[in-house]
Amino acid sequence: MKYLMKHISVFAWAGFGLPLAAFAQSSPVTPPGDGSGVPVTIDRFYDLACEASNWIFAFVLIVGVIAILFGAVAFLTSRGDEDRVKDARRYVTYSLVGVSVAILARALIYVVGNFLGISDPGAELFAC
Repeated sequence: MKYLMKHISVFAWAGFGLPLAAFAQSSPVTPPGDGSGVPVTIDRFYDLACEASNWIFAFVLIVGVIAILFGAVAFLTSRGDEDRVKDARRYVTYSLVGVSVAILARALIYVVGNFLGISDPGAELFAC
């Protein structure tokens, strides 16, 4: 059993770690300003916040969809057991609340951008 678990963990690390190494191959982008990476204008700060929120939003949506699917599988495998149905319902509810909070947080970027006159009111979901 230890032999099997050791090989499964090696393959899991290789499966998850190797794609991350591919992301490390991108060329560095020099930011405008003094070259230190610190935003020097409100537009650059807004762009930085927008890019960070894009990554976080995409990650939260992916995790939320996986959690909803997990809750759906828990519903299907509960076989009428009331405790397991209650747990599955709670899991799906919390997943939907998490996705809703992520969408509201994403909308906050647009509200702040519109208030400051930086963002386009008709922008797409991942375009700030």
